[in-house]
Amino acid sequence: MEAEIAEKYKFLSESIIPDAETYNFSGVQSGFPAADEAEEGLVMGNIARKETVAAMLRGLLAAVLATVLGMALLSCLVVYGHLGDGTLMMLNQALKLGAVFLGVWTAVGPGGRCGFALGAVIGLVYIALGYGICALWDGLTISGWMLAVEFLTGALLGGISGALIANLPERRSSARRRRARA
Repeated sequence: MEAEIAEKYKFLSESIIPDAETYNFSGVQSGFPAADEAEEGLVMGNIARKETVAAMLRGLLAAVLATVLGMALLSCLVVYGHLGDGTLMMLNQALKLGAVFLGVWTAVGPGGRCGFALGAVIGLVYIALGYGICALWDGLTISGWMLAVEFLTGALLGGISGALIANLPERRSSARRRRARA
């Protein structure tokens, strides 16, 4: 009885489900080019996302290290150079600008991708980390509006730096390394 039913409806299964050679359901090849390209795009997207996060962390680390070294130099200048408060505030702002720029340069690099977005994130996170550490260490003595202006300034400076750096011509040696990795 089952054999008769299977024979009777065999044409249906053949017309709906093609042979297994055409459609390999193991995930390697679906037989549908658009699906294969989408799966490849997801894999490449995950790789690009991981590379972007790693670049952002490298940039933040470079900015933090530059800040630590710059603060050590500033403290020596205050002790031995007898700097005034106005000069110290100006040098502190210049140090923040330089640290954000160095961090974005490290993360994006000349000819890099996502310069504005990556730079803005680095600038914002750098400023947030700085004020967060200061708030934990000594308490925050800045108004909410001024803090918002600092965050916005960090994001804008990082974004503009990233856009400028990404539009610089790529060095030949780094272009060769990128092609070799691909």
